[in-house]
Amino acid sequence: MKTITYQAIGSVSRAANGGKSAPVEQIRGVKTHALLFGLDADVTIVGAAGGTVNAESTQRLIDLITIRENGIVRAEITGRMLAYLTSRAQKQAANIGVLAGAGAQANTLLHADFVVDWASIFAADPAETAFVELDGRYPTTVEVTWAASAEAALISGTGLTLNSASLGISQMYDSSSKLMPFFLPRIRRTTSKAIAGVQAAFSIPLLPERQNRVESIVLHSLVDNVSSTAILTGQVTLRGDRVRYIDAVDRRTLLNEQRRFFDAPVPALSYLELHQRTYGKLSEMYVGNQDENFRVEAHVTGSGVTALIDAFLLEKEVVPGYTRAIPEGW
Repeated sequence: MKTITYQAIGSVSRAANGGKSAPVEQIRGVKTHALLFGLDADVTIVGAAGGTVNAESTQRLIDLITIRENGIVRAEITGRMLAYLTSRAQKQAANIGVLAGAGAQANTLLHADFVVDWASIFAADPAETAFVELDGRYPTTVEVTWAASAEAALISGTGLTLNSASLGISQMYDSSSKLMPFFLPRIRRTTSKAIAGVQAAFSIPLLPERQNRVESIVLHSLVDNVSSTAILTGQVTLRGDRVRYIDAVDRRTLLNEQRRFFDAPVPALSYLELHQRTYGKLSEMYVGNQDENFRVEAHVTGSGVTALIDAFLLEKEVVPGYTRAIPEGW
């Protein structure tokens, strides 16, 4: 018998100056399909000119979510990446309350929901990738690092006070199924060097675990770690030293390929996902040790300030004794 359970596992509040939360422990000894996050904020806008509402809004309150197991980082997810992963599965829930561009608003309540599905968006079976603890002696923890300048995260200009913010964390799991997943999930984050001016072959090294499969690579462009923007401006190549997996394809073509499946959150042009897998095939994924110096080479345009590209590798990990064998021909 298979039973899916939703269970709240904790809530973390933002301190006045941001910083890290105390870790929240996941329920142990279960097969976790997804983590759900509910973000609540109470804000006050004062004065006649409240500033301009930032397009990304609430997710910018979160700097980083880190999931650790026995000291090993299983996933690093920025607030923007959290919104992106949500867009792969569903439309983000509308905020309760709307920030106006001008005028006073006292104690306006905002709420947004996010989800991290560990399974592939192409999976016929959502249990194909699930989180299972490797060692029951060590808890798996979720840690939240809040943005230090939260007022600037929500609204550009002056006149906003963030009274409070909290993030509720829930776990979607199955404790009864004896069928183990094919893969354990891993989200690995790397950041490019600073981008200045126009460059025709800007290189971003990608460093997957050598035995892991790479399902996709998500590139997110931002300036000064504040504003998401379109830095990729021309052709994109995904390659190793031996093989070119994407060979000088226009960014717009790749973006439209991504949109066959879902739309990225606003501003959409700052995100680009390079899929390594289609139509559910488990074999259609790059394996970390099949090539050397795995990297993205792209036409980019910096803006004269600190322009960066965050690269997130969505990896699938096989661990003997914890994952089942992949059937031949899949």
